[in-house]
Amino acid sequence: MKIYPIAVSLALVLSGCAANKPTNDPKADANLLTGPAPTVTHTPSDALLACVADHKSRNKDIRIAIGDIVDGTGAKTFSDGSSSMFTQRPDLMVTVALAKTGVTVLNRTSSRVSEWELSQAMDKRLGDGKDVAVGTEQVPYRPIEAGQILGSTHYLTGAITEVNWNIESSGNRYNIAGVHNYKSAYRISIAVDLILTETTTTKVIKAQSFTKQLVGLETETGVFKFFSVDNSVLDTTELFDASMGQQQNEPVQRALRWVLEFGTYEMVADLLGASTACDPLLAPQSTQAAVAPAAPAKPQPASAKTPYIVPKKAAAG
Repeated sequence: MKIYPIAVSLALVLSGCAANKPTNDPKADANLLTGPAPTVTHTPSDALLACVADHKSRNKDIRIAIGDIVDGTGAKTFSDGSSSMFTQRPDLMVTVALAKTGVTVLNRTSSRVSEWELSQAMDKRLGDGKDVAVGTEQVPYRPIEAGQILGSTHYLTGAITEVNWNIESSGNRYNIAGVHNYKSAYRISIAVDLILTETTTTKVIKAQSFTKQLVGLETETGVFKFFSVDNSVLDTTELFDASMGQQQNEPVQRALRWVLEFGTYEMVADLLGASTACDPLLAPQSTQAAVAPAAPAKPQPASAKTPYIVPKKAAAG
């Protein structure tokens, strides 16, 4: 009867092999594993960006272009040491974040198609499949109008500037009568620097750094036993080890998107006149994101005009 654990283990292994049996018929399609359906990407900063879209000033003509936003860390993954840890197109994440605010966004990082078509139109080789009226004349090519390309009022640049490995780790392990348990946690941090510049003067309107801690968790529970087997085929003493565990890491790219969307809000909310209405939404985020304590506010004379105090400054601690 003591040999039953081995039989059960072999049965589980064989059943797993049968479930993953490959297709032997070369003319038949393999059975593809279908995971969850695609969804629209969301971060906890979605509400902030949507708030800007609802409360931005309608009287301001703000057009923001995206400049170079790059990975300035050069960090590589631990798995093979050759793959970049961060996406190489963080500028696209910022573009998506800006689009959520409803502001006019100008593409300045991927304008090759526009530039090619503009040059072809200037040579009268590019058309729209029909004649176009130019004054009293009908022409088969796309006419070029003076000033048809929108200029920006401001542009955003920046970089991923920090990745700090294992800023904190903890764990515990015990083994009592063959029953073992292991738990561990660790943290890293990343940071992004963003700069908002006025296009016509190149004056830096705002420059700020944003940071976030990422968490990893690992657990394992199992049983480790020696047992005797009265069988001439097997050794007198056999080993039994059964374990199960879980490892869960906060996704790096999703965390980076969160930082960039949060940073995008911070960079443009004041510019678009939406900070008064939307800054109160920062309070729930401040409890999740690690932010440096703010300096105590200086008291102001009662007669002085009290400026708007941004809620996030007080909630940042």
